[in-house]
Amino acid sequence: MKSEDDTRRLVFLPIIHDNATKNGSVKGSFVYQRKRKADEWEKVTNSAESLSKLKAGEGFRLDLTTDAVTKLVSGLMDVNEIADAVKKGRTNTTFVPSAKELAPILEQLLDSLDDDTLLDELFKLSKDNALRFNDLVLNARIRSALAYWDAHKEDSTEENWQNFFSGRPWILSLICAEPIIVYQQKMYTGGTNASGKGGKTVDFGLINKQTSNTALLEIKTPMTPLLASEYRSIYPPSNELSGSVTQVQNYKYNLLKHLTTLQDGLEPFEAVNVATYVVAGNCEKLTNSTQKRSLELYRRNLSSTVVLAYDEVFERLRILLNR
Repeated sequence: MKSEDDTRRLVFLPIIHDNATKNGSVKGSFVYQRKRKADEWEKVTNSAESLSKLKAGEGFRLDLTTDAVTKLVSGLMDVNEIADAVKKGRTNTTFVPSAKELAPILEQLLDSLDDDTLLDELFKLSKDNALRFNDLVLNARIRSALAYWDAHKEDSTEENWQNFFSGRPWILSLICAEPIIVYQQKMYTGGTNASGKGGKTVDFGLINKQTSNTALLEIKTPMTPLLASEYRSIYPPSNELSGSVTQVQNYKYNLLKHLTTLQDGLEPFEAVNVATYVVAGNCEKLTNSTQKRSLELYRRNLSSTVVLAYDEVFERLRILLNR
């Protein structure tokens, strides 16, 4: 139920529950929200401020128009029908939500149940359905990541990409040719002088789960130029790209130099011929074969650093999705 200017709304959150001792199986909450015209509505949850926190002598009024009352009553009747169907499902009927109802039901399950409870219920699935469910979740995660990439290819804010990969560390494991996980974000690699300045911090410290060997990964943005201007029919690497490679190699140098100190107090990790990675730029911006060849000539001759462009990372996801 929204206001005429679409900046205020009153939402009723119904909850179907087992109420064996009393009539009715539907309870719920009203949530009142406000926003600016240009903003999106925030997700409605049961965690909103409760009126139970009102002090003595205070009050709160919710005005409903006749149209809003009609919609509320009609909606509650629909929910009651669903509740009846669920009740019957315990004996002789199976309640199957429609495709349109499924997403809100899943949202409500995730909001109302803890992870252990959900895992216990998923464990009850048959082996085939459990594998299918796992594939669907992975598919959804990949589609979500690809949708973000398609919408943010021009994003030049490094912090945004740092947050993106921090929230999806499984993508980083696709970058490397070894079974790695994130060991530390903004990993300190040493280099602080007596005044406390000069410390080196790499974007991601990675660790091989099988051998405990570490790797270092530095990210830039898709807008980072990969190549400089043409030089005698070839394109040298841009200052930003070559600088990033030198930067991550310097992190490796400091890590090895201060290894004993860095290992003290942390979970055990090894530093055997530490691999280094740089994710920067977008190969889609290379307009001809000479530019593409120039990039390959540069990065294929790097002895210890792997350079990947953002579109190459997401192409790996796209291939995985289409297998």
